[in-house]
Amino acid sequence: MWSQSTGMVDLKAFGYPNERPAAISPGGKVVTWSVWYQLGNPSSAVPLPAPPQGFAGAGSNGSAINDAGDQAHFLVSTSTQNLVYPFRLANGGSWQMISSFGTGHLSRYGMGSINGARDVTFTAAAPG
Repeated sequence: MWSQSTGMVDLKAFGYPNERPAAISPGGKVVTWSVWYQLGNPSSAVPLPAPPQGFAGAGSNGSAINDAGDQAHFLVSTSTQNLVYPFRLANGGSWQMISSFGTGHLSRYGMGSINGARDVTFTAAAPG
């Protein structure tokens, strides 16, 4: 984490999980590959639920989190094609696939944001 007064600081040194943050909300909610938490409260870490059957975990392919703890992630299918699909995860809820059209590993995709109404923005493009 960076601030003007302290410069770069390793979050692990403050008791946060030793994982690379995947996204942060304006109000300080942080999501990693396996947990999410509130900055200022290291004991607030909540594990992410296991991904749906047939999908690998979150975090490495694009993520977003809002101030309520609702999240959006791209999850990778464990099929032979390893297609990437957008999912939404409500705070305290379960995984919800947003689109049944996966994008391949050679395609471009990027996570935008998730707002308070849990609307998700993302980009997914695939070559013809």
